[in-house]
Amino acid sequence: MISAKIIESFQITNRGTVVVIDATTDLPIGHCLKAIIHHDDGTTLSYDAWKEWLLGRSEKPVENEGFLIVDASVGQVPIGGSITLKIGCT
Repeated sequence: MISAKIIESFQITNRGTVVVIDATTDLPIGHCLKAIIHHDDGTTLSYDAWKEWLLGRSEKPVENEGFLIVDASVGQVPIGGSITLKIGCT
């Protein structure tokens, strides 16, 4: 299980919201993950998620990872909030 801070999020039309975290993980690509979004007011929302490749235009190695949160909107994923990820769907 991994817990991390959400540093960015953006919507992909008809797919969900990508959440970028402030860490790298050993979570696998291609396996369904359970993502729990933690809000400042103590509420949590649970979603299925998939690890995404973050492709940038920089030659520097990627230091952050992104996860596609299925069925979540950007408004449901607070930047500065936290996320817990583990293998296995909800």
